[in-house]
Amino acid sequence: MTPFEQAMWWLVVFGALTGTGLFSGMETGLYFLSRVKLEVRSAHGPRASAARLLRRELEHPERLLATNLIGTIFFSDLLATAMTELMAARGYSEKTIIIANAAVLTPVLFLIVETVPKEIFRLEADRLPYIFAGFLTNVRRLLTVFGILPFVHIIARFSTRLVGGEGEAGLTAAAHERIATLLKDSASGGAMSESQAGLVDRALAFRAGSVGDGMTPWYRIRTVPSDWTREQVLRLLSREPLAFVPVVERGSDGARVVGVIRFQDAFLRATPGLGPLLLAPARLPRRMSLAQAVMELRRAQAPIGIVEDGGRAIGLVSMSDLLVPLIGLEPV
Repeated sequence: MTPFEQAMWWLVVFGALTGTGLFSGMETGLYFLSRVKLEVRSAHGPRASAARLLRRELEHPERLLATNLIGTIFFSDLLATAMTELMAARGYSEKTIIIANAAVLTPVLFLIVETVPKEIFRLEADRLPYIFAGFLTNVRRLLTVFGILPFVHIIARFSTRLVGGEGEAGLTAAAHERIATLLKDSASGGAMSESQAGLVDRALAFRAGSVGDGMTPWYRIRTVPSDWTREQVLRLLSREPLAFVPVVERGSDGARVVGVIRFQDAFLRATPGLGPLLLAPARLPRRMSLAQAVMELRRAQAPIGIVEDGGRAIGLVSMSDLLVPLIGLEPV
């Protein structure tokens, strides 16, 4: 082997070490990344573009884990190949190379490209993932263009059907379990208290939830017809003290919610009909995220939301319903 070839192989070793350490560190850094800070930074600030990239990648944990796994395996194999070539060039036998790899190189490289990068990214979880967000996204796009990532997904789905597993949903759940485990480890080590770990865990559940998860089904909602008088509504609210009562108008295409009446308005405002008492509720798709639904309710006249599917009311949510995963308590 010529000196130039040796120099090139040493460059490969350096690049493979860097790549393996980067993917190993990024995996841990993404687990310890503050989702609250991520949401804030994605809205504004100097790191907004990087934060938005990270948020998009984290919305598909199965794809993110596959990208990290492929990158780690690629650079690890490249490192092993380069070290083997360099040792062979110095005249070592195949048996000696195998023993050296198993007894010396593997433990040392594990320390350099696994333990140290993971610890660095854990300590700098709110800084380093933003720096390498573009790199991670470009690697994922490159793997997709070359068909490697789709091929891995096809193999994963085929294997799942063969063994009867849970597929990508199971992989996503596993990712969440790994995050929860890391949080517990941090709490036991003093880096994070149990209450802080619980808060982050609830924040992750809040981000993953949708309006349909927290709504009260429509068949359990007490409604009143739009042709009722105020006196009829008062008699109803005297028997059933509801905070809000939806008003529906029945037509040839079914019942349509025209507004909601607030309990105190019905008793305090003397009106000839229900029209002046009606408040416009937020109309929310069942698949809308909880965070988006909270913003919609804040903008609505009445802090109540009618959950719709294809223009048809299928449920009702209040602000307390939406915040249940975050506060960890059932609504009163």
